Amino acid sequence: MTRLPDLPRTRLAVLSAVIIASLSAAALGVHAGLSRRAPPPPPSPSEPAQATPPAPAPDLAPAIEPAAEKARARSLLGDYCDAVEPKHRRDTVAALIDVRDRELAQCALARLDDEPDDEVRALIAELIGRLGDSDGGAWLGEHYRSAAPPVRVAYDEALCRLDDTRACRRLGESAHDRDLTVAFLAAQRVAAMSAPGDRRVLRWLRGLLLREHELPPLAGLDLLGHLSSLGDRAARERLRALLTNAAPGVALGAAETLAGIGDDAGREILIDTFNDGRADARERVRAVVALVALGDYAGRQYLEDTLTGADDPALRRHSLRGLGEIGAWDSLRAILARYRDDDHRVRIAAAAAVLLVLGLDPQVLAQESVDWLRTMMASARWQDRRDAGLALAALAPAAAVPLLAQGLADPEPAVRRAFANSAATLTSPDAAPVIIAALAVETDPTVREHEVVALARIANPAAKEVLEAVAERRDRPGVLALGALLAIGEGGALARLSELYRGVKAALRVAVMEAAMLARDVAVLDLLRQGLSDRAAAVRAKAAEGLVQYGHDRERAAEVLQRAAATPALAASALPALLALGVTPPAQVAPATLLSDPAPERRRVAVRAAAELPWPRARGLLQRALHDRAAEVRRDAVGVAGGFIPGHGRAVEPLLKQVVRDSDGATRAMAKARLARLLPPPPGPNRDQLGAGEANADDAAAAALAAMESAAEQAEQAHARFAESTQAVASLAAEVSERAARRARSERDVSAVVALGQRLGEAQAAALAAYGHVVEADSRLLAAARALPPDAPTSTDALADADRRARAARSSLAEARRQAQEGNDAVTTYVARETAHCDIYVAGAETAVQAGRLGAARKDLQRAADACGRGPRRPPQLDFVWGLYYDERAQDTANARPRRRHLERALRHYQRFLDAGKGYRVERARERIAAITDELAAGTGE
Repeated sequence: MTRLPDLPRTRLAVLSAVIIASLSAAALGVHAGLSRRAPPPPPSPSEPAQATPPAPAPDLAPAIEPAAEKARARSLLGDYCDAVEPKHRRDTVAALIDVRDRELAQCALARLDDEPDDEVRALIAELIGRLGDSDGGAWLGEHYRSAAPPVRVAYDEALCRLDDTRACRRLGESAHDRDLTVAFLAAQRVAAMSAPGDRRVLRWLRGLLLREHELPPLAGLDLLGHLSSLGDRAARERLRALLTNAAPGVALGAAETLAGIGDDAGREILIDTFNDGRADARERVRAVVALVALGDYAGRQYLEDTLTGADDPALRRHSLRGLGEIGAWDSLRAILARYRDDDHRVRIAAAAAVLLVLGLDPQVLAQESVDWLRTMMASARWQDRRDAGLALAALAPAAAVPLLAQGLADPEPAVRRAFANSAATLTSPDAAPVIIAALAVETDPTVREHEVVALARIANPAAKEVLEAVAERRDRPGVLALGALLAIGEGGALARLSELYRGVKAALRVAVMEAAMLARDVAVLDLLRQGLSDRAAAVRAKAAEGLVQYGHDRERAAEVLQRAAATPALAASALPALLALGVTPPAQVAPATLLSDPAPERRRVAVRAAAELPWPRARGLLQRALHDRAAEVRRDAVGVAGGFIPGHGRAVEPLLKQVVRDSDGATRAMAKARLARLLPPPPGPNRDQLGAGEANADDAAAAALAAMESAAEQAEQAHARFAESTQAVASLAAEVSERAARRARSERDVSAVVALGQRLGEAQAAALAAYGHVVEADSRLLAAARALPPDAPTSTDALADADRRARAARSSLAEARRQAQEGNDAVTTYVARETAHCDIYVAGAETAVQAGRLGAARKDLQRAADACGRGPRRPPQLDFVWGLYYDERAQDTANARPRRRHLERALRHYQRFLDAGKGYRVERARERIAAITDELAAGTGE
């Protein structure tokens, strides 16, 4: 939601009002803190504000250097971190929260021990949570008890974002605190982090709404906004009803709140307020900034004019905030002029706006997205690597293909699935060799399926051999491979596909229809028409989708899709096809209805369906989806919005800008990558003046040759490092196989083999990373070789050599993966085999005890102890049998002292068994513990 530097002073505690950082502009009552003196309004536009951003303005003068201005803004904010006035420090930390510059934020984090102001500490806590700073989180935990209750709420929110479950629990408890201020603050923070449909949070918010009259002015609007975001349809309708409320400020406040959650129902109110030249300047600025949140930049000039025409510093600060969100390069001059403002808080706002604008440099955005993916792919957590795969499709092919190679070779199947799914949407010809190599050795069916789909869409004939191999199997990937073969021109696959349709179950008949869609060949129309009459609804629905794709039998397809869209299991794919036909779906599955559903999967269906709508209708849905609480919904929205870039790039731009600072890393990286290809480069100095003229042809050829030689050297080094990494995998795999072939003599042997398996996994990960560098280096080499003049003697040789080495590297990677997989299988089999002896020995020992053969029982128990080891692999029943053994020994011993020693040992083992034991033995162990305890207490044997 929109953060404003000015906050109201109400009858609630001043501290409590200040740390209500998540209130919307209306709920904060912006007008309460503004001067009564309004600036002379600029001339009102003669036409209403439009959703389409203004045309690009002329380049800035060369005097503005982006790098220098970025350093200047960072320096200014760094200085204000230590300002004397608490309000200046508050504004600075609020700016740091918006900018999310981890390095710059250190100036605020360094003040934790010395900061005397509670409001500033609360904001620093929010900064810690937003940045995921674990060191700052530790400080918050240590100083939690000494903080005031409202500040504790901010601490708990930050700690909860850092996965502190106790803090999350405390935050929930504070949401129904007796102190209304604490309850209100906590409920807001809990709501901001909760999933739609959370009944507990909805109940808290509704309870607070009943006490609206005790809260700050218009705070009820904020509560309604949270309720709407959590899927409360009644709250959303109530907000929309308030758009017609005649009470001062209510309609505008409702429109602002709706805009803050991506709902444009109040757009007309905002436009009318902006266009009303007689309206108060404070309301016009609020309307313009709310329109910015909806992607409407038509009021940008008005905000720039307000910077010079408004006497009230709060208006200038709020205008700077809006200009920062717009991110227009040609607003920089107006923003930079505010560095000389009389009001220090305006200067802080200007520095923050400069950083927000400069952060939209396409080159910076592209590098940040790639850096994030590389960081995630180097993570030990497979979930991080999976998220990198989900974001891969948004990258430019040159950056995506090397990372794709690394991702498709990841040891975790879930990671490979994510990268393969992105490969299916990447459709870059350069990706084909990578996907072909990966598919040749892939074992996971879902990954194989996505890789086949990717090859079908790329349609590279070189994939024929691997696709033929996949098509030999009668499973989903095999069926889809037939469609991919048709896509690359292998017409003979159609007969095989038709024959397969007649002899398989419904699940594979659905795959046959999907394969027909992949084929992109009208020869499959008869097959699709057969599917339209299939007895299985899923097959009929998929056949109808295929006919819609080919533009045939539209009426029959529409009938089938209407029924399928009303079926939850089929709606995900049927709804987009129905919308592509221009047919209105049933009301219960209309995208706008689904977008309010508590289930994220249903909302994702709505977002994906938006791809088939005309842009004016899709825009509102995507706007709402980009404000969804579920990260997967926002990711889908970024992906669908990217599909509209070719025809509506300028209108898509504002939507993507809204999520470049999203809390979810994958959403953030996807938006940055797409914006990097959409935004124009920043204006710079006139490069014609930097040199006397173009270099002559000889100089250009020499430079190209030098670049090629440098790229060749780097490629050679990358291949050498990759060879070393694959050799390490081969050596470790051989050692694992040798050790796993022996029988374990003790737990130490088992532990050694397990450790070898872990080293093998690490070596495989290193080989994958090295292969990614190989692909990247080879790509640079190929680009450099192609840049050589046609008559350069080394051009053809370089291309041939690069191709030969690339093939060898792919073969080496496949072999390394095979060796690593065999090694991992050997470790798994070894541990299972040696651990299985543990269970056998325990069972044998129990039988021997019951038969009275205590000597044999002891030998089996000692073997079991060696095989089972200690820790989690030690089964509880081993202790139970040891207890039986010593119990029997005690019964056979007449001497008092040895008998007591045996009973004490039996007691210890029985008690240890009860810690994790299950089944019928538990009752027996309890009985013996009670009997032995009584016997020992009575002094038996003494």
